[in-house]
Amino acid sequence: MNRNYVAYLLRNTGRRVTTPRGRCIIADPKVSYLSRRGRKKVYTEELLPYLVLLWSLAGYVSSVHLVRFIRVNQDKLFLHPKLRAAPKHITDRLVAISHATVDRMLNETRRKLALKGRYKPNPHASWIKKSVPIQPHYDKPPDCFGYLEIDLVHHCGNTTAGEHTFTLTVTEITTGWTELRAIKNKARVWTLGALEDILDSVPFPVKHLHSDNGSEFINHHTVAFAHKHNIPFTRSRTYLTASRLRQAGEMMRPMWRVKTGQW
Repeated sequence: MNRNYVAYLLRNTGRRVTTPRGRCIIADPKVSYLSRRGRKKVYTEELLPYLVLLWSLAGYVSSVHLVRFIRVNQDKLFLHPKLRAAPKHITDRLVAISHATVDRMLNETRRKLALKGRYKPNPHASWIKKSVPIQPHYDKPPDCFGYLEIDLVHHCGNTTAGEHTFTLTVTEITTGWTELRAIKNKARVWTLGALEDILDSVPFPVKHLHSDNGSEFINHHTVAFAHKHNIPFTRSRTYLTASRLRQAGEMMRPMWRVKTGQW
């Protein structure tokens, strides 16, 4: 039989094929007889229970943090009672796993653990936010003079009801240079006016603007302001403001390493 004839039979796997001479042939439909092309999977489902356990031990952090957490603490983590008996090929794969593979494997688990929203989000907020790229705190350039973080402080006491003033706080993260402007409310005229005044007042060129996800910054006017002055504009991850990220980073820094192997 030539290869064209074999290919013809494989295309008709499981079907009754009659040759020109009247012979009836049925190709074996068993999957084990068919060729499986492509690279075999390295990170299979047997890895998932161990990965979910490590994710819970790390405090359900992001995939990037989880990969780093495993590699930094591998000598302690695998002394855990549920990980001590893990085969060597499992532990080797957990140490070598990439954050993209972690996202793929934990996708279904995260979906089951996600909180169900009881409100309808703003239909326009999503594409406005997409126009402003996210920059996590660990991706910030260490020596970028002119990198400004902007935040709005509410002077409202225990409640935000009624009228109260705000302070626009702008800090250059390398030197700690801080500019403060009191504004009447979150209206565009006051926010952009204060930003314009700060850009004219600082004795150095502004190279970057970074804010939280507050509506006073994530809007058309601030995006247009950044484009007008040719300044890159980024935001923090959703539900994590710049100040909370810094506080979380300071609190988690001494806890990043597992201090003991006793569980």
